[in-house]
Amino acid sequence: MSTTTALRPAILERDGYRHMYFKDPSRSDGEPDFFQGSMRKDQPFDLHDGYGAEMMSWLMFFDPAIVPRLHSVHFGVGVAQLPKFCLRQLGMRTTAVELSPEVISMSHEFFHLPKDHPNLTVINADAAEIARSPAWRSTAHALLVDLYDVECEGPVLDSVEFYADCRELLVEGGVMTLNVVGRSVKLSEVCERIASVFGAEQVWLPDVTSFGNATVVAGRNVVAPDPSTLSKRVELIEYCFGIRSAPSWPSTIRRLRDVFPHSG
Repeated sequence: MSTTTALRPAILERDGYRHMYFKDPSRSDGEPDFFQGSMRKDQPFDLHDGYGAEMMSWLMFFDPAIVPRLHSVHFGVGVAQLPKFCLRQLGMRTTAVELSPEVISMSHEFFHLPKDHPNLTVINADAAEIARSPAWRSTAHALLVDLYDVECEGPVLDSVEFYADCRELLVEGGVMTLNVVGRSVKLSEVCERIASVFGAEQVWLPDVTSFGNATVVAGRNVVAPDPSTLSKRVELIEYCFGIRSAPSWPSTIRRLRDVFPHSG
């Protein structure tokens, strides 16, 4: 998450929710144009919107029984909805990478991201540098990329080179989910860049959420489960992990070529 402008992270509480947004210190009036993330105060470790659930759709490619033995890596922390869920509800070893020390501090103080947990590592670093590092290659079973600028114009990192590094970070059979949101971003172009690295047959798109987010799912030589196995698996995901929308995933996720026929 970029903090290269004068905007600083701030907190707003309303109707049982705690929100993070970026505030211009020169302005004291007006509502935020948008929130970087939100948390239900009475359910701080749950997924509470379509975006969070779709970012967990990588679970379709793994037997739920082995999920607690896997490693999730998160590029961008925000309000820590995704790393908290992987850590607490899924029982995974979890690594979160965030460029802004202020965002890290606020995620601990206001959004219940644990400071001392044996399965959680929080790294104050540039996600691009972590992705490039040979030390991180083939270490993540699930890579959740949620990086966009403070004005929500588009992803901070969106290049063929970055997506190639992300693929190298995944183990064989690993899965990346990418949050695509922004006023100036073109989903088809983002997908083309991802497909040029992962291959069009390894890229899937769930439906766009009511918040306007799109999630791109990309696998490193993933073998998709057959329809019967997938149907049983998403029911288990709903039951075991409480993701109510999981049974709808098979009907909403589409191969990239079904959405953009000339991709790849």
